[in-house]
Amino acid sequence: IGYLLADILYILDKDIHGKLNSHNKLIFIHHSALIFYELFAIYCQDELKYDARYYLSMFLQAEWAVLPLNYSWYLINTNDTAGIRFIITAIITSLD
Repeated sequence: IGYLLADILYILDKDIHGKLNSHNKLIFIHHSALIFYELFAIYCQDELKYDARYYLSMFLQAEWAVLPLNYSWYLINTNDTAGIRFIITAIITSLD
């Protein structure tokens, strides 16, 4: 939850004029929904708790693929795609 809140605060801090672009709006909605679902999975009643935590764990495992993907995008944007770092992150991203 801390990472998601920090990312939301970073987006809102970047937003100087009070208008989020469409990409930041989607990130804001995505993170807000995930925070809500995490809190639901933590505090829901016993009959829903195991199902909610199972789906939360599946979702968070899917989020791990974002880390090498973001690094790959960074390497593409800095025109550093010829090195071994890009090959390694591309392989890791495809395995996730």
